[in-house]
Amino acid sequence: SARDRAKSFLLRGLLDSSESNRLKVFAFWNDESHLPSEAVQRLIQILSLLYSEATEEQFLSYSTNFFLELASRSPDYLLEMFNHPLAECKFQTQKLLDYSYSHRQSGFLPLFANTLPSLMASQSQGHTQDPQAMETESSGAGELKSTIQPIAFTATIDPNSQSGHKYNWLAPTLQSQTLFNPGTLYTDQSQESSLLFTGFKVPRRMKQLGATSSASLSDHTASHPVMQLKRRFVKGYDATTVFFQKQGIRKRKLREDYLKFQKASRGNKVVMYRQYRTGDLPDIQIKHSELIRPLQALAQRDDKVARLLFATLFTSIFSDLNKYLTGHEVDLTKTEVQQTINGILKITQRYSPPFIAAIMDISLKQDSSLHFYLEPTLVSTSCLVSCQQLAGIMVLENQLLQSGGGPDTSSRTKRARGAMQAPNEETAVWIELGRLYRSIEDFDTLRGIFGSQIGTQEVTKRAIEAEESNDHLSAYKIYKSALESAEEGNTTQEEQDLWEQSLMICLENLGKWKELECNILSSMSETDTDLMQVWRDDYYVERHLPRLIRTKVKLLIAGREDASFDQFIHSSFQNDLYRTILETHYSDQLALYYLVKNNIDRAKHYVQHTVENFTRVWSGLPDLQPYSKASKLQGLQMLVEMSEFVNFISDRENYL
Repeated sequence: SARDRAKSFLLRGLLDSSESNRLKVFAFWNDESHLPSEAVQRLIQILSLLYSEATEEQFLSYSTNFFLELASRSPDYLLEMFNHPLAECKFQTQKLLDYSYSHRQSGFLPLFANTLPSLMASQSQGHTQDPQAMETESSGAGELKSTIQPIAFTATIDPNSQSGHKYNWLAPTLQSQTLFNPGTLYTDQSQESSLLFTGFKVPRRMKQLGATSSASLSDHTASHPVMQLKRRFVKGYDATTVFFQKQGIRKRKLREDYLKFQKASRGNKVVMYRQYRTGDLPDIQIKHSELIRPLQALAQRDDKVARLLFATLFTSIFSDLNKYLTGHEVDLTKTEVQQTINGILKITQRYSPPFIAAIMDISLKQDSSLHFYLEPTLVSTSCLVSCQQLAGIMVLENQLLQSGGGPDTSSRTKRARGAMQAPNEETAVWIELGRLYRSIEDFDTLRGIFGSQIGTQEVTKRAIEAEESNDHLSAYKIYKSALESAEEGNTTQEEQDLWEQSLMICLENLGKWKELECNILSSMSETDTDLMQVWRDDYYVERHLPRLIRTKVKLLIAGREDASFDQFIHSSFQNDLYRTILETHYSDQLALYYLVKNNIDRAKHYVQHTVENFTRVWSGLPDLQPYSKASKLQGLQMLVEMSEFVNFISDRENYL
């Protein structure tokens, strides 16, 4: 409608490149008529009014900006966190007292440490310390207690030798001859370690080397045949050597100049909000505004920071409902927020990973009294498409643990088919939880869900075990025979859906594209073969559309022309919603389709679109989810090869 389009354009104005335009649009939305100044009401309005499917990827950045704008109206916004600077503080020397238990822990000290100078200094200070002073210091209360004591082992290096100093690890070759010279070993039997070197005798050859004078040792070294080999590697400084030396100096100078220029240009781009040091002491008189403003700017540039900030602000406001609202008002607010978030998950088509992760974080952080229920079908679909399976699993398991359960789902949801009776509340959660575990190939948990929580037949367990061992052919035969012999009274609809989806997965893994095409069309309608019927039900869009497009493209590459698929692509592009779905989630298949059709310009466009989608999704993937990253990387090789081929074939100079 016209209202929705105007709303979409106004929300895009918040992301305009012109700063003056952004400020004008921000002032329009920040008006009291659109966003109230009360925190709870503003939270609800931000979710319902400022969300648009077209600006979903930027929703977190500008919504956090509107949240933090309320802080500027607080009287504490310009107040300092600390009233007095460090320059006005009085500093006192804190004494470290002796503590007796460190002596009892001497057995845990290391046997070796290159801390001989500090050891000797601490020992000398320990012998000269006044006992009365020690008693006075030990009687102090409330002071720090020292646990540093002289090392309880005997040194193995002569303290009078040069090797007594710390070893320089930055220039080891400079000290290798002095530190590890056998003549510098400390061989005094009275100072040997009682643990490792009792009865240790220096070899005769090492004693002879140690007794040798420095002059005779240098003569012996110089006359050794091995030391004369270095003369064979003396280089001559001819004109070629001088040329390469000058070239290396010139390259090094250019590199240094470039690094200086890069550092200067990077420094010019940094926006300095505040300096936190005056003289030698750090400035701790920080205002609250000096923390909020940089946080606002950072949230507009970094999706991960925006996700964490949005979830934190939402949780902090939502958790204080009981302080400002009555019990009835709290229930109404919770119901309104629940309906708004479920509505967002129902209409979204882009499934931005940071946005979906923020919604899951919000659901997980709520207390049991304020916990709101998310429809399990919406949670599983959004987490599968956005590669946030672990977050979806935690949300669904948390909802199972909640005592009150959720609202009645007997009405038609986003994924329920008209001819199918919706499962009960708990069964629906277990089914969607099984979908998520199956997507990460956790067949052990999947077998437990369908074996103990959902009553299934023995044939289902055998088929899942075959899939777990990657025997897709045996699993395909089991599922096919189970579907052919299924009876209405003995098999639940949920189990039949599991067989049907698992059968298609096995066909996809086996590469039986023609049979997979027949199964998809017969699953939607036994008589109608029109591909546009996939758009008639959201269930078909989520379950059948991905496999249908991939199957048609595979058959087209194999050489089978299909006019119905051409008509499907052309008709779908006439609808803005269908076009958005195809270009957002299936741009790689569209690139292959147009490559086969010899439409290089469109293929190049969708290859670039695929690269953008890959980087967008990859940046939002969680670090502790290796399976999602591995599944995304599987299509990277095809994307790179397709991009190189398109770039090569579109360059006319390659044909000369």
